[in-house]
Amino acid sequence: MFKYFLISFSLFILARSVSVASYTPSEMFVINWGPASNELKISEAAYNDYMGTPEDSLDDYVELGGGPSDAFVDITGNVIFSSYDFGQLKGFDHYGELIFDYSHGEAGYNPGIFSRSAEDYYVDSLLNIYVVDSDERDFVAVADYNGNLLEKLYPFGPDSTIPILSMYPKFDGSITFYGENQRMVTYYNGQFINGGTPGFLAANGSFYSAKAVSPQKIKFNKFENPDSYGVAETRLFSEIQFPADSFHTAIILDGGDGNRLFTFLSVQRPDGYEVWELDLSYNRLDRISIQLRQNKYLWGVNPFIALDNTIYEFRCLDDGLHVIKWTKQ
Repeated sequence: MFKYFLISFSLFILARSVSVASYTPSEMFVINWGPASNELKISEAAYNDYMGTPEDSLDDYVELGGGPSDAFVDITGNVIFSSYDFGQLKGFDHYGELIFDYSHGEAGYNPGIFSRSAEDYYVDSLLNIYVVDSDERDFVAVADYNGNLLEKLYPFGPDSTIPILSMYPKFDGSITFYGENQRMVTYYNGQFINGGTPGFLAANGSFYSAKAVSPQKIKFNKFENPDSYGVAETRLFSEIQFPADSFHTAIILDGGDGNRLFTFLSVQRPDGYEVWELDLSYNRLDRISIQLRQNKYLWGVNPFIALDNTIYEFRCLDDGLHVIKWTKQ
């Protein structure tokens, strides 16, 4: 008898849109590029003209530089940035004023939080920040905004030395950790629970993921009751057609109140990127266009969805990182 059964079928549905109030952008602040505490470090891409063609040729090999790799907006509207390449971890309030700087080599740096850079991080409702070190990845350092190390959490046991490969925060405040042992452990209300999933947890108790399978089709996965390896007991595949669109990739962003599927897409149009707001039945409720990552650094930071379904865009331009807040009017 099989322990798991998969309900697998494709629903070819023509997506319908619901007319609702549109999202409106407003620029909150700009963080300049640079080495100062109230700035973010970034470096330009390097071009290798190995084909002997002009520097703008598509034959050239492009090696990306470095810059802010992730952004997180806490429950009060503070924006926290990390940079894997430069070992930066710093927070700004909603006016763009620096509130902490844990960056490597700075006065507030604490080697107990991370040794080289933050591989992954998350901020809870108490404004405690959870950091997975890029080198010693078998524990999660928990610190406050004053730089105090509060505790170290070991999802797979204090003596296991099993590296944490990924950290998946959920809308209900839980965090699922995926280890090198291919197992999932979820941290919730101060306790570790075996099991979990890398998918997006919705308020209906199901987990979702998305993938573009053709220029006009997105494949959504809905799955339930995962075991400690993240294997779902039941899984439903739905392929939704959007004939008027043309995209390369689609991922469901973490965050939000759990009642919407905010899907980040790269599209074959001058817009470049979009965020779609979908309900849990894949009906498109709204969409916003994200500016192309056209800057001399060839760098970008993915958008973030806050608990109130506010969309934060981090627009990397030549003069700095522009924080854009998209809200419904």
